Amino acid sequence: MRARKDRSLCIPYQAQGRCSGFYPDFLIVRKADKGLLIDIAEPHDIRHEDSWSKVKGLAEYDAKHGHLSGRIFFAIFDKEARFKTLNLNDLDTQNRMSRLSSAAELQNVFQMIDS
Repeated sequence: MRARKDRSLCIPYQAQGRCSGFYPDFLIVRKADKGLLIDIAEPHDIRHEDSWSKVKGLAEYDAKHGHLSGRIFFAIFDKEARFKTLNLNDLDTQNRMSRLSSAAELQNVFQMIDS
């Protein structure tokens, strides 16, 4: 996996039996009690077949490196143009996303979110 730039954040994920990487759309730097934190936000079209692999990779990244960052979100707009997010800092959500195995499973997760 090669970074776009030496300062890019590349999130590894498995797709079709090989390691790939994606670059989150938003890195938000904010001031916190202990200094600066970087939030990661990835809005995505879950109709793409690799979406479930990417959110799984993001959950695995958070499990390993979440203590170094702030909030980590995966977000979509549903069919009714409602904004829905998965908070990957939430341990239950993180565990569930790390077990995903298909695009249909990810779509079911978002269908159950009322927001």
